[in-house]
Amino acid sequence: MSKTLVLLLTVVSMCGCTTMRVVAPADLQASLGRLHAGDRIAVRTADAWQENLRVAGVSDANIQAETRSGEHVTFAKDEIAELQVRKRAPGKTAALAAGIYIFGVLSLCGVNNRVGC
Repeated sequence: MSKTLVLLLTVVSMCGCTTMRVVAPADLQASLGRLHAGDRIAVRTADAWQENLRVAGVSDANIQAETRSGEHVTFAKDEIAELQVRKRAPGKTAALAAGIYIFGVLSLCGVNNRVGC
């Protein structure tokens, strides 16, 4: 049972950690070309901050996105003061999986009272 739990936790932890990466204003045009429908972003304009947006479409001039409530919003490239893009973080994922695996192995060793498991 314990080995199954450790395996399950390790597999779940490998599903993927993410991190928000800030796009420098100078790189905004190039970053628009790398955005795809379905990407998660946060946008700051001069008068508002919106996060947890899902990209619906991208053109040279703007980003069309959808909020969690289903509202469609459009941001012109010129009005974007800051753009953050959620990216996978393989290093964090590997560290989390390794930590869970090591914790599980040490727990099994402690439960079984065996040295060298």
